[in-house]
Amino acid sequence: MRLVGQTSDESFPPEGGLRGGGGDFDAAATWLRERLEATRSTTSIAMLCLDAEGGVCSWVTSPSTDPSVVSASVRLGTADGSRAGGGAFDFYAPSESESSLEALGPRTGKPAAGVLPPRLAVLGIADVPGRLLVDALDRQGVAVEQASTLWHAMAVAWDPGAPRTGSVNAEAPADSPITAIVLIDPLGRLLWCWSRGGTLLVAGSLRLRMRRAEQGEAGPDLPEYGVEDASRLAAEWLSWSVQLARSPRRIVCVLTPSDDAAAFGEALGGAWPGAPVDAVRHEDPLGVTLRRLADLIESTPRAAAAGEAATTLPALSRRAGRSHRRMHYWRAAALLGVAVVLGMGAWQFQSAAGEATDSAKQWESRWREVIKEAYPEMPTVLGESSSPLVLLNEEVKRRERDLRPVERSDQTMPILQELDTISLVLGSAQCDLEEITLDSTLRPRVSTIVRSAEQAEAILEGFRRIGGSFVTNWSLTGSERPQGTEQRIRALYQGEWNRDALKPEAGGSR
Repeated sequence: MRLVGQTSDESFPPEGGLRGGGGDFDAAATWLRERLEATRSTTSIAMLCLDAEGGVCSWVTSPSTDPSVVSASVRLGTADGSRAGGGAFDFYAPSESESSLEALGPRTGKPAAGVLPPRLAVLGIADVPGRLLVDALDRQGVAVEQASTLWHAMAVAWDPGAPRTGSVNAEAPADSPITAIVLIDPLGRLLWCWSRGGTLLVAGSLRLRMRRAEQGEAGPDLPEYGVEDASRLAAEWLSWSVQLARSPRRIVCVLTPSDDAAAFGEALGGAWPGAPVDAVRHEDPLGVTLRRLADLIESTPRAAAAGEAATTLPALSRRAGRSHRRMHYWRAAALLGVAVVLGMGAWQFQSAAGEATDSAKQWESRWREVIKEAYPEMPTVLGESSSPLVLLNEEVKRRERDLRPVERSDQTMPILQELDTISLVLGSAQCDLEEITLDSTLRPRVSTIVRSAEQAEAILEGFRRIGGSFVTNWSLTGSERPQGTEQRIRALYQGEWNRDALKPEAGGSR
């Protein structure tokens, strides 16, 4: 385990890493907390970076890029029983309790109807050591802000198209080319990844030969890499290009000092034409990668450091810790408080219901006494099986009928309202009015002088169609009448009162 900062690089245990099967994660967490106490950030680690050992990247055909759908496609297989890359995932990521699966690249959602499901690059990694270390740090009061892999760190640290500003809104250009990053691990591994704007697209690794130090020669074993390794790498890239329909446009190599470094770069550039190769040699490629990542994180505000699926391992980054448990404790306490308040409210409602029942019984006994005083013969009239409430209701209804005012036998018609209605019709017609007769007991009559029969019919149609009128069944009787040199028509209109429309509704005035 290495703790890398802008000015520090320490290992635990000091002589190497945790290589045993049962590492003391509590001791490692204590060591980390002691180192953090000497810095400004004493309560959190900016990023936990898992080694690529125990990880694998393979392609899978999935109907969606949703993490749950991708996980089901990989772990359960497709409907036809085939599963691309299933053997590798079965070995490195056999179950959710032992590993994490993440779809790499941007999220595109569900494909349109009629479009074949895309092939996705899926990263599977055994993250049990990371979970144990996160839990141990949580017990020490140290939070882990983000968790990622060494491949993610390579993409962010070495991709020239990755954002380099600390702005919250810093984004890579949409037209950033795909960059292939190659890193030589002094322990004998060749790690590579594809990145677009710092977003990990594909990852992989190759084993390298190790040159042992000769007798009498000081120094550790060194990895050997050359033209044949560049050919192996180019062949693997070619298979990925066919599966994902994309390829890198430039190559960045972080190599260890070797006499074959130049030949390796030339061979890789020749095997992948059109992509310029930028190579740098360093004694510790892993250390310089982590330091570049630390510098980038240090220049990023905390508000902008929230990891996304493209640059972190979301499952490990969101692992529940002390703050989550405290939130659940407070939520449980709030629910308990609500339950206590509801219980007290229910008890008060029950008490109020009991008091209301007692009050109802008291009022019932009182009105029974009042009835007996006002109507002493009630027991004789009712008998033993009848209720006094029935007799009381009948008595109330009888007295209401006695006190109800006498209804008029004749019915008054709305004379003024109907006069306004008739005036509205005649006002729009060019005619001479002779007479209007409106009486509650007689048929309504309107006599006019018009120029033609068509005008008389139009007035009749107006009487029939106008709304708000209580006169129906209008009829027309016409007769010719000379007026000077012109021949006019005397139109007599008669209707009937709609008395049914004037009857009071049930339950109206009494």
